[in-house]
Amino acid sequence: VFLKPTSDKDFHQYVLTYLKFHSKEAKMGERISPWAAVSAVWRKATPFFGDLYSFGGLTPESQRIFDQEFRGNLNRVTFGPPVESTEKIIALMESAIVNFDLAEHPEIHLDENSGSVLLQSTNAPLRQKIQFLVDARISKVSLHQDHNPLYRNLLKRGLISLFKNECEDEVYQPGCIAISKD
Repeated sequence: VFLKPTSDKDFHQYVLTYLKFHSKEAKMGERISPWAAVSAVWRKATPFFGDLYSFGGLTPESQRIFDQEFRGNLNRVTFGPPVESTEKIIALMESAIVNFDLAEHPEIHLDENSGSVLLQSTNAPLRQKIQFLVDARISKVSLHQDHNPLYRNLLKRGLISLFKNECEDEVYQPGCIAISKD
């Protein structure tokens, strides 16, 4: 059971415990580990669900709930890093090269006096001077909020439009480019 961390130090330990658990389960394989089996079911069902999901196949509200509540977690456990990569991250964490103490809801500040970059937790008054910051998240699609000049200009010139899932009086706009089946 993975309990929600109550401090930054707990968050680092939480990530380490989570990675070790899932690495062990993945090594056992889907025929032995129920966790690996569930991941395998979703991995095998994804193409079928994708056919349903694509082009507004869900109701707008169902798509919003799936996008916001389930997609990230399902992708992480089903298509996350391979065991070998996870074990490398675990080794880096155990040798104190990679640290997740300040990874949950961080803020980045520039110390004007020293020119240093500081990472600060919004959960606790902990600050740390950092040399390197790795942002290894898979970004969420949000072209309507994207400040990339390419997408902004494509939208402004009408060369692309944003996808809308509309059904009766429901509308959900996830922020991705509208594409046709062709």
